[in-house]
Amino acid sequence: MKHLFTTVWYPLCLLCIGSTLYFFNIRNAEVSDPSQPDKSSRTRPQPVYISVAFSASGLGNMMFQYASLYGIAKRTRRIPVVYHRVPLRDYFRLSANVSALIRPGETWAKMVEFHASRYDQVTVNVAEHSNTDVELVGYFQSWMYFREAFHAVRNEFQFSANVSSRVETLLRAVGIRLSDDGKRRSSETNVTPIGIHVRRGDILSEEFDKFGYAVPDAAYIERAMRYFECNRTAKKPHFLVVSNDVDWCVNNIRTRRRLVTFSRGNDAITDMALLASCDHVVMTVGTFGWWAAWLSGGQVVYYKNFPRNGSSLERSFSPTKVDYFLPNWIGM
Repeated sequence: MKHLFTTVWYPLCLLCIGSTLYFFNIRNAEVSDPSQPDKSSRTRPQPVYISVAFSASGLGNMMFQYASLYGIAKRTRRIPVVYHRVPLRDYFRLSANVSALIRPGETWAKMVEFHASRYDQVTVNVAEHSNTDVELVGYFQSWMYFREAFHAVRNEFQFSANVSSRVETLLRAVGIRLSDDGKRRSSETNVTPIGIHVRRGDILSEEFDKFGYAVPDAAYIERAMRYFECNRTAKKPHFLVVSNDVDWCVNNIRTRRRLVTFSRGNDAITDMALLASCDHVVMTVGTFGWWAAWLSGGQVVYYKNFPRNGSSLERSFSPTKVDYFLPNWIGM
């Protein structure tokens, strides 16, 4: 299986400069883009736009950037704009305006983050009370940026017909069928599909270890599986395991007297849709697992020892990490 979950970080100096985001009230020449509405009309209020400088890769990273873009746009009454060839548009039914420019907001005022996984209300307030086009620069990995638009963001992240069809075929092969609405699960064997996302690969490197990535062991996964086996809401669990190291999972996850299926050979978006189709999700670390868990809409178990205490990565989170992990999620 390919290593699907590459993370690309902005320079680490972003994490060290300060504890809040800052907002540049600098307005340069507007981008000439025929895909955007004409702003010259004086018969109506001038529209105000917002965009985001997408990271180079990482499906989960880009989803956080888009969701926060969407949420902040709603909060500040701006029109979200994205590059028309951003990869997310191949996977989801996004509603944002599109532009032929790779960075529609390159010359706009900047709203820059310094902590990737921490919410900053003050800066959102500044953006809310300004009247200029804005480009978000950073990862914005907090559900609080779009907390007032949860339902709308779920609609934004509806998988494309091709992705949904592939997942339905995979689920049928293991005896699980989706209902007509594509959300509620049903099965002739009355199982409860539970997704498990195990990220390994790149985060086992010395660089990631020093930065603060704590990698859960097999004992954590076993505890999470037992939790659902003892949970009355999860009758006859069928565990669907997705990982960038499937061989490790096969050798370390106990399968005796359990229904366990390991996903092999799928691309990242198919694996995410597979996890999101489950009733509940166990995540390890990373934004890929975060989004699969959030989209599932069920119970979520997460690894509470991430990031490592005292690490550089930990400083990008709030002290309680509640800006990143939802309060109703279960830490183990």
